[in-house]
Order: sequence, then structure tokens, then C-alpha cells
Amino acid sequence: WAFFAVIFLASYTANLAAFMIQEQYTDTVSGLSDKKFQKPQEQYPPFRFGTVPNGSTERNIRSNYPEMHAHMVKYNQKGVEDALNSLKSGKLDAFIYDAAVLNYMAGKDEGCKLVTIGSGKVFATTGYGIALQKESRWKRPIDLALLQFLADGDTQKLQTVWLTGICRN
Repeated sequence: WAFFAVIFLASYTANLAAFMIQEQYTDTVSGLSDKKFQKPQEQYPPFRFGTVPNGSTERNIRSNYPEMHAHMVKYNQKGVEDALNSLKSGKLDAFIYDAAVLNYMAGKDEGCKLVTIGSGKVFATTGYGIALQKESRWKRPIDLALLQFLADGDTQKLQTVWLTGICRN
């Protein structure tokens, strides 16, 4: 019976160790070309994603990915905060929006429940601008300050601190 006890104990220990080191499966999304976005109805349950309507993100998706746009319309959100709350509560699986905004929001998210993907795979490049009145006396000083920021590497430092998408809480 001692032999049986050793076999039983070894089997129990092996099963316990396997149970304790089990990795949690995380379903990932690689970007807009991912099948989850391109064929959301083929997923079970269907993949739920949206954006904020009437913006450049929606316009780009509507013109370049019409089938994807038709699916996501029912999941579009009123604003970024609503979308992030929907993500955290499980009402949305993904939210498509401006990478800089999402990286900033993910970086300051309380509880670190948000993650950004695809920032390196930009699907629509848009720049940012500063609007001034025509012939504004501020144009030259702002131009010089921005050029100095670029030359000093300050824009890269700011991007590294605030726009990486890495949670700091």
C-alpha cells in the first residue's frame, strides 16, 4: 500500500502544480486588419467595437472599411469617457480613436484596466495644429517655441512620459 500512496501523492502534487501555474488566456487583437474587426459577426459572441460618431476616425472607417463601419455604428459612444467606461464595464470589447488620446487615457487610468494596441500601426495619420487669427502676433513666437521643443527633444520626452499607453497608477 506504500507504493500506492507514493503514486497517489506524486499524481496529486503534479496536478496541484499544474493548476497553480496555469496561465490565464488573453484574447488579443492585432489592429484594424484583425478578423475580429473585419468579420465581427463570425466571432462568438460578436465582437463589439465603436468610436465617437461624426469625427475623423468614423469618417476614415466609413470610407475605407464600409462593412466594419456598418457593424460598429450600433456600438458608437457619445464621447471618450463614455467609451472608456463601456470598455471597463464589458459593454464594449474595443474602442477605436485617436492614438495620442487613448495612450494618455490608458496611462492615467485608475486601476490600470485599459491597454492600447496598434499605436505603432497607424491606420490614418492626422496631425495636430494650433489655430490663430490671421496676422496674429503670436505666430512667430509659437513657431520658434515649437521648433525649440523639437530641437531640444522635449516633444519626445513629453511623448515618452504622457503618451506611451503604459499605466502609471
